[in-house]
Formats: sequence, structure tokens, C-alpha cells
Amino acid sequence: MLTSGADPQASRLHALRVVLLSAVVLGLCGAAIQVSVQMARALLLDRLVFTSRDVIWMAPISWTLFTLAIALPIAAAALLLPHVRWDVIALVTFTIAAGLILLSPFGAIATWASMLVSTGIAVQLARMLPTQSPRWPIHLQRTAAGLVVAFGVASLIGVATRQLGERRAIAGLPAADAAAPNVILVVFDVVRAANLSAYGYGRPTTPVLERMGREGATFERAYSVAPWTLPSHASMFTGRFPTELAANYRRGLEAGVPTLAESFQQRGYRTAGFTGNAVYTGWDAKLSRGFERWSDYVRTARQVQYGGLPWQASKVSDLSEARSLRDAWVALRYIPLQSPTNLSFDLKRGTTVSDEFLAWQRALPRDRPFFAFLNYYDAHRPRFAPPEISARFTGGKSPAFDRYDAAVAFVDQQLGRVMDSLQAQGVLDRTIIAVVSDHGELLGEHEFVGHSNMVYRDLLWVPFLLRYPGRVPAGVRVSTAVSLRDVGATLIDVSRGQLPAEFGGTSLAPLMTDGVKVPVSPVFAYAHQGANVADRFPNKTGPLFSIVLDSLHYIRHPKEELLFNLRTDSAEANNLAADPRFAASLAKGRRLVDSIAPRRP
Repeated sequence: MLTSGADPQASRLHALRVVLLSAVVLGLCGAAIQVSVQMARALLLDRLVFTSRDVIWMAPISWTLFTLAIALPIAAAALLLPHVRWDVIALVTFTIAAGLILLSPFGAIATWASMLVSTGIAVQLARMLPTQSPRWPIHLQRTAAGLVVAFGVASLIGVATRQLGERRAIAGLPAADAAAPNVILVVFDVVRAANLSAYGYGRPTTPVLERMGREGATFERAYSVAPWTLPSHASMFTGRFPTELAANYRRGLEAGVPTLAESFQQRGYRTAGFTGNAVYTGWDAKLSRGFERWSDYVRTARQVQYGGLPWQASKVSDLSEARSLRDAWVALRYIPLQSPTNLSFDLKRGTTVSDEFLAWQRALPRDRPFFAFLNYYDAHRPRFAPPEISARFTGGKSPAFDRYDAAVAFVDQQLGRVMDSLQAQGVLDRTIIAVVSDHGELLGEHEFVGHSNMVYRDLLWVPFLLRYPGRVPAGVRVSTAVSLRDVGATLIDVSRGQLPAEFGGTSLAPLMTDGVKVPVSPVFAYAHQGANVADRFPNKTGPLFSIVLDSLHYIRHPKEELLFNLRTDSAEANNLAADPRFAASLAKGRRLVDSIAPRRP
């Protein structure tokens, strides 16, 4: 610092430089630690990190904005009192703030303990670093410049690696069959069949699916293999049951398991995935294997802001969004810095998913078929539909049903956009379109709202429609209960491909021919044991298993067995497990679960 006899104006400028440069350097250091840990977890440990690949350049911006926000009042004080040791105050303040933020995701560490550790580190840094040197601002400036350059180079390497990987994937494609059809797998995330007009629901939620049903096949009793996103997608992509895969709440799909996209790529198909669910179908979920392009997180100012850990802490987030003193007081009342688990802060709307796909598809050469995956996330909470659609769904069973139905109608509209565009290009009838949902949703049934922690009917009964004129009969409705495990094998078969030896599942194509009965996969579902869930959830103490046996639904909870007659009790209100008339069905359900459940990776 400058001595007391120095020019006051020079002292003020010196203090201001120290405060602002300290904020930038500590912010960039916090970002470096965050990015290093997240990339190591994702790339070396195969763990889910719930963040964009662009975090390499988003985090430095986010962290710097955060530390500069803290620096503003300190800088103002430095202008008024230039002779105070602002070098030490700035260093200690920013180090403590960064330490608290970096430790906030670890819920087992109390806030007071994080404060103690961060303060100790700050005091030691203040002792070790030459903050009193007149050249201290120059050291800070050079450090900041070096970190900016490092982040810039790392970001360029990341972008170049992705682009090079896409080019190599395209260049390495074998020749394709000129007569091979295009294939599109559309997933309506968290959409249950019970709320679709294409499945008899009283409100006109899905006119496009109704059109698909008239022009193709409708599987009336399709069931998901899991009540949440990642294992359901992983099963459709591999033909394996969730119990055969390692994908769970903490890690993505393991390497070495052949995927649907790889199968199409080996046949010369161009491949791309466009997902609105960046949380459990993001790049770190490893579902992108076999896709030359994978589009997940958006690049917006809000996503940049929340790309850094500081703004993910609920207290910081609440303060940044406070619009009154009362809001600020509510945010500050509680001491803990809580870090959320859902880090997709700026959701990708269905319009963006459609736009991204259509832009990619229109640029493709016409001499190669393509396989595309589209995930529409708008029906997921908080649920989204534009005002003109929401206005059509009011006064229903409850406001929750109104919001859900409007969101379902919106994603149905987006499917219509895609189909209309393909029709205008003259390629719709040369394209296989499959529409499914990864799982359903509870809207108050069984006194629950949401999914993932139960295996009731409304969480597993989902749409499955297939359209491909000439190969898929128009207007056929398949009444056999089927598993979404067989979606991949069915698409390979309908596209006249050869099912890879290690790819699981059975083609359902023969069921679309009247009178044809073929063996299908067991209609099995599995819910992982919950991670930090409330005691009221059935999977609090262990995993859940489910088997559909014609009209009966067998469920194994950690503490009990359930058996429901879906034909007469669709609400699953009457447990028949103790009824001796259903003893044989109960025993069959047990045997099937016992034969599939042990298939652990």
C-alpha cells in the first residue's frame, strides 16, 4: 500500500485498483477450481455434473460478476478511506466468499464449518502474499490476464474438439442404403398417456398425435421401464433394462454398451440429438454416444450467470432476484447457503428444440438418411405453454391439470411443426416417426405430485405411436402391453436394419399386423432407491420393482407388495395382494421380478 504521506488521489486510485483487481483474480480462481473439479468428475470419474460444456467460459464470467458485485461497496469505502488496509480486507473478503460458495454443494458441511475453513485460508493468504508491495496491483493484473488467457485457450480447445469430433464422425460414415428411411425418435418428457386425447382423454390435448394414430400405429398399453428420465432414455437407447445398466442419479450411461445411435451410424446415417432436458439427458449423461451432434444446454445470459456456483447458491440467487427489502430479508433470514440439484436454470423451450432440429435437417445432403432424437421438456415442472394455448385449458379438474394439459398441447403443437416442415420438403413419408414419453407424472394421485420415487400406473403408462406409410399399417391400435425397452429394436427393424447381437429388446413390428402375436419383453419397471428423499416416498429405504401382467400390475415396495387390477381399478386404490384368488398372479409377479432384478452391471 502507499504510505500515509502519499498523494490522497493516488492513494484512492491505488486502493480502488487493489479492490477491483483482487475481485477479478479471486473470482477467476474460484471459477478455475469449479471448472477443474467438474471436468475431472465428468471426464475422469464418469459422474454427472449438471452443467454445460460451455462452463469453461461461462464460469469465469459468472464468478467475476459475483466478486465484482461484492467489490462495489468495498471500492466505494476505499475511495472514502484510502489509507485503510484495503489490500488485506479485499483479499480476506473475496477468499471467504469464494470458499463458502465452493463448499456450499457439500450439504454435510455446516455453514459455520465452511466459514471457519474459508477464514483460515484467507488469513494464511493475507500473511503469505506480498500485498503491501507497491507492485501488488501489477501482480494482480498479470495474474488476471494469465487466467483469462488460460480460460480462453481452454474454451477454444473445447469448441474445436467438439467440432473436430463431429467432422470425424461424418467423414467416417460408411456408404448408406439409398432406400433407407429417415428415423426420428421424439420423447415427450414427463407426459403420461392418461392426459392425451389420442388415448381417450376428454380434453383436446394432442390433435397431432391423433393424426399420427390415424396414419400409423398406436400402442395402447406402452409402459416405461422407469419413472424418471435417465434410466428410461438409457433403456430405449440400448434395449437393456435399468437393472442391467449403471446409469443412476450420480453417473451416466457406461461405455461399452451398444446404442441405438451407434447402430444407425454404422449403417451410414447422419445422427443428431436435440434435447430440452439438459439435466438428465445432458452431455454428462453419456446418452450422446453415436450422435455426431448433441445439443443440450442453451447459451443465454441467464445460463451464463448461473454457470458459476455463486449464483447457484439459493441465498445468492434469491438475493439477486429480490425486488423489495422484504424479498431481501426473506433471503437473508436463514444462514445456510444451499446449492440446488437442478442446474438447468434457463430451460430450452420446445420451439428451440424444433428450430435446432429443422435447421440441422434442412442442411443435410439428400443422399443420406438421418436419425434424430428430440426431447421436449415443456410438460416438466414448472411447465410451459404460450398464453394462447394456456387460455384454452382453464376450469379443469384443478389448476395443476390445466397447466399440465396446456404444456402437453404445446409439445404436441411442436411435433406438428416438425411434421409439417418435413411434409413441405417432401420427406415426411420417407421418415419413420416414433413418439414416446420417458415416464409419466402424478398430479395429486396417491397424494403425490411429481415422479421418480414411485411406480404407479400414471408414472409408467405412456404414449407410443409409430408412423411410416407402407411399412406401418394406418389406424392400427395394438392392445398388447409392451415395454419401451423394445423401442430401439422396433426402430431398427422397421427401418430394415439388422439388430446388433449385443443390442437388447424385441421388435414390436409384428404386433402391428392384425392377428400376429409374438413374444415381447416383460413389462418391467425399476425405480432406484431415492437419494436424500423425504420419508414419505416409497423408495426412501430401497428400490421399487413393477411388472404388468396382462390386466394386473404387481409392485414390490421395500416394505410391502401391491397388486392392482388395471382393468377395473385404474386409480390403483384396491390392493389385491392379500386376496387368495390372485395368489398365482402374485407368485408370477415375484418370479419375474426376481429373474430381472439381479441383472446388475
